[in-house]
Amino acid sequence: MRAPRNSANEQVGRLDRCIRDLAALNALPSMCIGRSPEEAMTIVLEALPTALNCQLVYLALPGAPPQRHAMLRGSRVPDADLDELVAALSADADHEGARVLPGDDKLWCFEASVPIGAAPGRLVAGRASPLDPRTDRVLVRSAANLVATTLETARVLANAHRKDEFLAMLGHELRNPLAPILTAVELLARHPSVAREQGVIERHTRHLARLVDDLLDISRVTSGHIELQIGRASCRERV
Repeated sequence: MRAPRNSANEQVGRLDRCIRDLAALNALPSMCIGRSPEEAMTIVLEALPTALNCQLVYLALPGAPPQRHAMLRGSRVPDADLDELVAALSADADHEGARVLPGDDKLWCFEASVPIGAAPGRLVAGRASPLDPRTDRVLVRSAANLVATTLETARVLANAHRKDEFLAMLGHELRNPLAPILTAVELLARHPSVAREQGVIERHTRHLARLVDDLLDISRVTSGHIELQIGRASCRERV
C-alpha cells in the first residue's frame, strides 16, 4: 500500500508545483506593461527559467533577421555559441527525450510553438532531470502562448506610441503656418475689392485651425497630458 500512496503524493506535489509555476507565468504580461519590445524580450527571457524551473530556455522568433536568444543556468548564451546550441537542440533526442548539449551537458527538453505572426516561433525548455510529460508539457505550452501575447502586446503599444508622437508632431507642423495665413487674411480685409475672397479664405482657414486643434487635443489625451472629466454639457451649436 505504501507505493501507491507515495505515487499519489508525488502526483499532488507535481500538480502543486505546476499551479505555482502557472501563477508565475501569468505575472509576465504585467511585468512588461509600458516596456518596449526589446525590454519585454529581456524580461521574458530572464523570467522563464525561474517560472518553468528549468536550466535552459531557448527562444526563437520569426523576423528579418529572426531573433534567437538562450539562457543556460541563469546566464545568457553568447551569439557565437548559439549555432552549436541550436544544432544540439535540433538533433534527434534519445529514447528518453534527452539532448546532449555542448560541454556534454545532458538535458531533458520540451518544445512548443510560439504563436506569433504568420510564421510561429520556437520555445525549448530543458532540465537536468526528466520533465513530467503532463504538467511540464502544459507549462511549456502555456509559456509559449504567454510569450507570444506579451511580445505582441509590447509591439502594439510601441506602434501606438509612435503613432501618437507622429500625430502630435503633425499637429504642431500644421499649426505653425496657420498664424501667418490668418494675419494675411486680416490684412486683406483692408481692401474692400477682395472682401468676398477674403471671407472665403478666412472661413476655411479658421475651420482648418479648429481641425488642427482637435488633432492636438487627441494627441494630448493619448499621451496623458489631458484628463477627461465626464459631465453634462450644453448641446448648443458652435458658430
